[in-house]
Amino acid sequence: MALGDRIPTALISKELTVTAGDSTYANAGASYRTQVTKIVVTGQDGTSTGRTVTVYKGGTTSAYEKFNIDIDPTGTSGAKVVTIDCAIILTGTETIYAKQDVGTDCNIEVSGIVEQIA
Repeated sequence: MALGDRIPTALISKELTVTAGDSTYANAGASYRTQVTKIVVTGQDGTSTGRTVTVYKGGTTSAYEKFNIDIDPTGTSGAKVVTIDCAIILTGTETIYAKQDVGTDCNIEVSGIVEQIA
């Protein structure tokens, strides 16, 4: 990358677990800025219901929660896919984290733009 470059990037693309540290993206440092632009959470086909996906910025305690997303992996009692357009900015080495409350039956795609600023 060169100064001023803006690169659209898949920041996180994976199956979620119950551990926020398993699904992370960290900004590359003071020379970069990352803008999270979209979060898509999808429930996998299954027999489970009622999952909550939590997205954090900067840490993994309740003080850092940005979104709590209710998902029904079966799609029978609620949304199977949730899309959030957002503008979360990561600077320095700030990190975005994601997890689900139980199981491993939700997928997440976090997209954004990485920009070299110095």
